[in-house]
Amino acid sequence: MEIEVLFFASYREKAGVKSCTFEISHGSNLKGLIDKIVQKFPKLHSDPSKIVAAINEEFSDQSQILSEGDIVALIPPVSGGSK
Repeated sequence: MEIEVLFFASYREKAGVKSCTFEISHGSNLKGLIDKIVQKFPKLHSDPSKIVAAINEEFSDQSQILSEGDIVALIPPVSGGSK
């Protein structure tokens, strides 16, 4: 099945694309997809387990099972701010 992945902020810069489609097996979870993403774009993160993702606009645990047509967004950590 095909899953669309959206890259935001620094992840977009590191991947060099706004979005990409990945082919995964039925019953695959978010962790398996993230592993495939990091294999294709190794600059994204040195520890794939730390990547925060949303499935269909809802933050999701990496154990979440994906379904055909899901849209996964990779959201880098937010830092900075004012004191």
